[in-house]
Amino acid sequence: MSKTVGMIVGIFLLVGCCGMLLYHMENYEEGYYSIIDNQKMKELSTDDNMKYESMPKEKRKL
Repeated sequence: MSKTVGMIVGIFLLVGCCGMLLYHMENYEEGYYSIIDNQKMKELSTDDNMKYESMPKEKRKL
């Protein structure tokens, strides 16, 4: 009797571990972090004179 109880507990543990592994594999997201140096940031100009450069038609990717 104790042998069958041990087998049942072992099967439940195995199924639980497999379930946790599958859950972790499906919901795992890698995070990428970078260090940003805010001392080198420039302020944007507040005037309305924005200069836009248009790309020649030959170089545009359609």
